[in-house]
Amino acid sequence: MDEENIFLYPCQARPDQTKPPVFGPSKQLDIELEMAFFVGGGNQLGEPIPIQKAHEHIFGMVLMNDWS
Repeated sequence: MDEENIFLYPCQARPDQTKPPVFGPSKQLDIELEMAFFVGGGNQLGEPIPIQKAHEHIFGMVLMNDWS
C-alpha cells in the first residue's frame, strides 16, 4: 500500500490526479432554510429554561440560508 492511500474510504472517489482540475457549477448544491434565534437573559450553566418562560430569553429570530 502506498503512503498516499493510507486512508481509503469506499464511498468516496478521488479525482484523477493526471488530469487538470475542472471548474463549473455545482451538481450537488444543498440549500437549507433554517431558523436562528438570538437569546439573552442568561441562566446558570445546565439550568433548563421552562417553555413558559422562553419568551423572556429570546431576543429575536431570523431566517438563515445554509448552503454548502
